[in-house]
Amino acid sequence: MSLWRNEALRRLPELRRVIIDPMVDNPMMLWMQLRTEFDLLCKKDPLPLELIKRIWEYAMWCFAHRSGNVSTAAAYGFAEHLIDFRTKCRVLPKIMSHRDFTGMIPLLRYHHSEAEIEAALSLFKAPRPRRIGGRTGSS
Repeated sequence: MSLWRNEALRRLPELRRVIIDPMVDNPMMLWMQLRTEFDLLCKKDPLPLELIKRIWEYAMWCFAHRSGNVSTAAAYGFAEHLIDFRTKCRVLPKIMSHRDFTGMIPLLRYHHSEAEIEAALSLFKAPRPRRIGGRTGSS
């Protein structure tokens, strides 16, 4: 079995049915399926953040992989679609760093406008506490 598939199975055992599907015969096909799963997970309430974060961590592993097919699949099959839906955008600051997100901006530009990217980027900025009677407070 390929290294990319073994790593996916190790990191994402809950998604075994997707990972071992006979139609998933290359990294791009896997990332197309994982992106669908990611999209569905981002719509759940409560959010399964731990699993969503592990999908992101698997993507990071793929980005660093020495095989161009594996890293390219994660980039084009998954990362360039990170802000396709508002439900995904709201999850991103919970699973990745601001630096990780800004590193994805060149990929995001392929499918998204600068305004869409800026809107997603704004989610990474912490809300400022309101000033109340000369003091800083949250109520």
